[in-house]
Parts: sequence; structure tokens; C-alpha cells
Amino acid sequence: EVVDFIIHSTEEILKEEFTTSLSDKNVHILDPFAGTGTFISRILQSKIINKENLAQKYKYELHSNEIILLACYIASINIESVYAEVSGEEKYEPFNGMVLTDTFQLYEQEKDLIANLLPDNSQKRTKQKEKKIKVIIGNPPYSAQQKSANDNAANVKYSNLDERILQTYLSESKATLNNALYDSYIRAFRWATDRIEDEGVIAYVTNAGWIENLSTSGFRRSLEEEFSKVYIFHLRGNQRTKGERSRKEGGKIFGSGSRSPIAISILVKKKNFKEKGEIFLCDIGDYLSREEKLTKIKNIKSIGGIKKLNLFTKINPDIEHDWINQTDKSFSKHTLIGGKLSKDNESLFSKYSLGVSTNCDSWLYNSSKQKLRNNINKLVNFYNSEVDRYRNYAGNMSIEKFVDTNPSKISWH
Repeated sequence: EVVDFIIHSTEEILKEEFTTSLSDKNVHILDPFAGTGTFISRILQSKIINKENLAQKYKYELHSNEIILLACYIASINIESVYAEVSGEEKYEPFNGMVLTDTFQLYEQEKDLIANLLPDNSQKRTKQKEKKIKVIIGNPPYSAQQKSANDNAANVKYSNLDERILQTYLSESKATLNNALYDSYIRAFRWATDRIEDEGVIAYVTNAGWIENLSTSGFRRSLEEEFSKVYIFHLRGNQRTKGERSRKEGGKIFGSGSRSPIAISILVKKKNFKEKGEIFLCDIGDYLSREEKLTKIKNIKSIGGIKKLNLFTKINPDIEHDWINQTDKSFSKHTLIGGKLSKDNESLFSKYSLGVSTNCDSWLYNSSKQKLRNNINKLVNFYNSEVDRYRNYAGNMSIEKFVDTNPSKISWH
């Protein structure tokens, strides 16, 4: 339901804003995070692509990236099977638009790490980079950072992409902590915005936290400045809340796959656009189960359906780039209790800090003195045993792989 909504909305936007179609020649479509190929498969099944343009579109104008090898194979098989079904061709036609790659690395380096092992894949990667992409569509991954040092899973750095985030989303941000702006799905917005260059459509289903978080105020402002129109269909489902608020959020669109709120974003980028973009938000509603939400999405069908039902609210961002839950800004004129201030500002307290931060509070705080002593002894003894074990280790394994990261034994911080 979500995928079909995005596809039909994208088709409507292309016709309305660019007098073109997903079916038209030279309208190149990219899914940068293919997974099992659902978006490209559903485009082929949607009947939007005219029969006479189907072969051209399939062979030359549909593009897909996937970083996991098994998923890449599954996506290719799914797309090829769908094409065989809708085209009616007897000869099995392989899908050459699938590239095994890390999408975010495409413009970080000329060749990827597997170029020598898979030269055909590397060639497809190069060809894709040469194409003028009109539509970017998909479901980006979500993750801002490893949950704890025990994960040994620190984020990959993308120098060029992260520099663009620094120049745009971060430069406009009012927040002190900005880790959220390096979440994979936020990176996906930045990457896609630059990839379509001066004109095109981006259609994603992502975590919806960015719509109201303080840390993403700069991201929201950049959307206003870089896109002529922004359409948001807020599907709710934030299960990180409790009580009545949680019940209002309703079911999770992706079932057990995500506890985060979810939103569909359709972004329109037009050449030579200089005004601030128009922002339209539709909230799916309170207390809806997952099944009720999916039924509602299916019945509405597309952005056009939301417009017909007059369910869009036009958003007028305030001075702090808040879209919803806008507050009385006069509060900011009051004297601060404490803060990271310039010399011209005043606060009741001259010192401001994070305070005592251990990064392993579960080990170093306790209401029982004896339990605290036991925990600290356990932590120290295990650390020392790991040091001794590594000293006596004769192999060449890295220390990150060697150490035991069981959180019930230690907190690596």
C-alpha cells in the first residue's frame, strides 16, 4: 500500500509539475536502497509504463542499488520475474539496472572495493553515475549511530556527503546535539537532493522524527529552500511514547520492523526556483491500527486523493523552522538559567556543563552501596581479565574483534 501510494503520487507530480510521466523516454528512475526490489517491481506492475515503452524503460532507464549481496540477487530475480510476467516475452531478460554498491560511496571514490572482483558491476556503477536521474524513490535505512560502544558498529564516514550536510542541514540547525543529522535516512535525503541536480522528484518512506525534532530544524529549513513543493503524509506509529500518547499514535506501519513514527515524503525540485517552497502536511489520524492505516492509504491511493478530500494542511514554518507544535517565542526572551552563551547574553548561572557523565550509568550508579561495590568490582575484574587474555593471545585478530562485548559483563564506553 505504501509503495503503491508513493509510485502513483510520483506519477501525478511528474504530470502536474513537469508535464511528463514515469513511462516517458529519458525519465530515469533510481531506487538507491533496493532491498528486495519492491519499488521497481511495483512500478513495472503498476501499468503506468506504456507497453510500447516497457522494454526501453526496463533495459535502460530503471536503476537500483543494494549493498547486501544476497538482497541484491533477490531483488534482481524479483524484478526480472515481474518483467517476464508483464511483458509476456518468452526469452528471459536479465535486469542490468541492478548495482551491488553502497549508494553513499558512489561519489566518494571513483572505484569501489569490489571493482576488481566484479568488473561488470563496476561498469554498471559508472554508467549509472553518468545518467541524468529524474526520480529517486525508495525506503532508506535508518540508523544514526551505534547504540553503545559494545556494538563495535560505529557509523561509516562519508567525507563528501557529510560535508554537504555540514554546509546545509547543520549550518541552519539551532540544536546543540546534531548526531541525528547523520542518520542514514537524513543522509539519503541529502544524497538524493544533490543527485537529481536542478530538477526532479524525491519520494521516500522514512522515519518521521525529523518533522518535529529540534535537532532537525536545519534540515526542515533546507527543504523549504531547496524544493518548490514538499508533501508529507504522516503515518504516525511512534511506539517510543507511552500511555494515551502511544494509543493515539496507533499501529506501526512496518509491524515489528520499526518503533519509530513513519512518514511518506514527496519532494519537488524545480529549475531556477528561488522562492521558499510550499509545505503540505496530512496526518493520517489518531487511534488507527496498522490494518486501518494501510486500508486508508490504499483507499486514498495518492497525493491526488488527499487533495480531493481536502486533507492537506499548508504549513507556515515559524522563525525557529518548527512546522507543528509551534510555540510562543516570547519565552526565549526570558533570562536563561544556564546555557552555552555568547558574551552578550546573561544567565543566572555562569557555569554550564553536561555534568557527571559516565556513559555506563547502569554499572556506576546504584541505590545499594553493596550492589554498587559488586558491580564495579565485576567491571574492573572483567576488564583486567580481558587485558591479560589479550597479552597472552598469539594470533593477529584486531582488539575490536577479540574482546568480549557481552553487556552483562562490561560496558565499553
